[in-house]
Amino acid sequence: ASSHTMPVCATRISRGETVSAVPYLALISALAGLGLAAYYYKAVEAAPAGNDRMVFLMTEIQMAPGRSSSRSTPGSPHSLWRC
Repeated sequence: ASSHTMPVCATRISRGETVSAVPYLALISALAGLGLAAYYYKAVEAAPAGNDRMVFLMTEIQMAPGRSSSRSTPGSPHSLWRC
C-alpha cells in the first residue's frame, strides 16, 4: 500500500499524474460571473430611465470630455476633464 495520499481537491488522471481542481473551479466561476453580468445588464436595460432630473444627470455623465455643459465654470469638476 502506498503512503501517498491524494489531496481532496485533486483528480487522478493517466500515468499517475494529478490535476488540481482549481482551474476547473476558476472556469466555472468565470462562466457564472459572465452569466450574472448578462442577467444584470438585461435587468438594467429593462428598467425605466427615471424622472427628468435622472435623465438630465445621465446625459451629463455621458457627454464626452471637452464637450461639457454650458453650466461648467473654471474650477468646477467638469473643467478638470478637459485636456
